[in-house]
Amino acid sequence: MRQSIPGREARTLAFAPPKFVGYTTPTHYIFGKSDAWVAPRAHIAFATKIGKHSKTTVSVLGSAGHLTLASENRHDVAKIIQKWIADLTSS
Repeated sequence: MRQSIPGREARTLAFAPPKFVGYTTPTHYIFGKSDAWVAPRAHIAFATKIGKHSKTTVSVLGSAGHLTLASENRHDVAKIIQKWIADLTSS
């Protein structure tokens, strides 16, 4: 059974976990503009944070919600990932 997490604890886990220092590998962060679970500004804040230690790019899917890969937008997500990989390997 799923247990809820208090707001402060959830924010700490999401944005300031004790041992998280960022990713050092290239990262492409994809999120849906219509995400009802996480605010777009929180997605941008997280992408900015991980971008401090790695090359991070961001894609926002206008009609997608939280579960971008489990929605009708999955083909758009796959295309975005394929292009990102192609760009990484060509540079």
